[in-house]
Amino acid sequence: MNEIPENAFKNMSLNQKIEYIFDYYKFHIGAVLLVIAIIIYIFHGIITHKDSAINITVSNLYLDSETESLITDSFLKSQNIDTNKNKAEIYSISVTKEDNAGSEYTYASQMKLMTMTTAEQIDVILMDKNSYELFSSEGYLSDMKEYVSDDALFTDGKTDHIILPASKYFSDNGPNDIYLAVAGNTPHKELTAAFIKYLLSSIAENPAQ
Repeated sequence: MNEIPENAFKNMSLNQKIEYIFDYYKFHIGAVLLVIAIIIYIFHGIITHKDSAINITVSNLYLDSETESLITDSFLKSQNIDTNKNKAEIYSISVTKEDNAGSEYTYASQMKLMTMTTAEQIDVILMDKNSYELFSSEGYLSDMKEYVSDDALFTDGKTDHIILPASKYFSDNGPNDIYLAVAGNTPHKELTAAFIKYLLSSIAENPAQ
């Protein structure tokens, strides 16, 4: 659209002026709005950013909203950690076996675990038996005696996991055992120990119905 003479623009009605400005400068206006949107997005990300106080990986399990709240905000508040600046991050993953391959797990499952472990994105792991077998076989787990003093919680002479007592918090997963373990390279050892103590206490207060 060609620019019109200044005197012609002055003689336009308000609606005509608006239409002309939009038609002639629409790309300029769009670019400015895009820049403003990007600035707002970046600023919003800065002011709402929360540090990850602890990373909880949930593998092959379902958690309802009450359980998620229990192991995130409720846990942090129990430790007097400001939830406006910190968060308990939940990573949900799925571990699957190759068809007709016995105990062999999919390449995608193993690569995702390797990536998360290398990036120190795993502290506590809540999982089913299949997930535990993969984590354990790959050597990703800590000796739980560093975090749990009650030997009765260990099974089969293994100390790289505990099986949680039955609780309403995991009842949606049926009668299957819920395994809890800690990543070998967790960067949050003290808070991880506090998390395990907190979770076991909460389960004891809310057993399965």
